[in-house]
Amino acid sequence: LVARRASADEGSYARPLALPLRAPIAGTVVATGRVAGESVEPGDELLRIVAVERLWIEGRVSEFDLGRLATAPAASVSFLGLGAERVELASTDFLHFGSEIEPESRTLLVRYVLAEPDPRVRPGMLAELELESGRVVAAVAIPAEALVHDQGTATAYVMVNGEAFERRELELGIQDGGWVEVRRGLAAGERVATRGAYPIKLASLSPAAFGAGHAH
Repeated sequence: LVARRASADEGSYARPLALPLRAPIAGTVVATGRVAGESVEPGDELLRIVAVERLWIEGRVSEFDLGRLATAPAASVSFLGLGAERVELASTDFLHFGSEIEPESRTLLVRYVLAEPDPRVRPGMLAELELESGRVVAAVAIPAEALVHDQGTATAYVMVNGEAFERRELELGIQDGGWVEVRRGLAAGERVATRGAYPIKLASLSPAAFGAGHAH
């Protein structure tokens, strides 16, 4: 940037004054907004600098999926121009969610930082961002409607011998999407009563054998 200072006494221009420009960050100049000798106004963009050693990854999340996400979810990202290879982003790479839902798309901004990216990655590239909504855990699970709470104890009625049902006390784990994890009291492959579980409970109070309801 070159500025000229006019001399009121002589009516001529003084020697050009050279002003050093210091960028707020270290990086690579990717665009220039002015040429030497051109006048500028406060706020005009002179140079655009990108710090390519740390990039922001921005995506949008449906408001209907927000309840499934952790406060700082881990994620993975792939760049459409670089193939299917995915880069893992830890929860420590998470920056923040946006402050408001975009009214037309009903989505919320989410932003991550990508440190030391592949040299081929460029600012502005299209990317696919996948957020972790919960780890998949192999476990025995039953429909929530199969649970019968008996004086504070979680129980279920398990089919035995193809007709009768047996009461089991259960130790429960996480619940998700209408299913409940069973940590103790039920083996994989056993069938439990769902609809009609409470009538079976009442029938079990009779000394006679019982066998009604719908099993899963």
